[in-house]
Amino acid sequence: MYDVVCPVCQSMIEIPARAVEAKGTYRCTKCWTWLKVVDSHPLRLEKSGEGTVAVSAPVRARRGADEAEEDEES
Repeated sequence: MYDVVCPVCQSMIEIPARAVEAKGTYRCTKCWTWLKVVDSHPLRLEKSGEGTVAVSAPVRARRGADEAEEDEES
């Protein structure tokens, strides 16, 4: 976790390391503004555009060979 000051509401917030390393977006827990990681060293944030939505990588469950065959028959 990284401690940083929100550029909008000036509150101290914690940002997960995963969001910083990916240079992604994170929502301020105090003012609910979307923040974009601009640089990780030194850590800098800026207000992100309106309508920003956090996304994650799609997750697929592994299925056995038997289950895959059943789905193909349906």
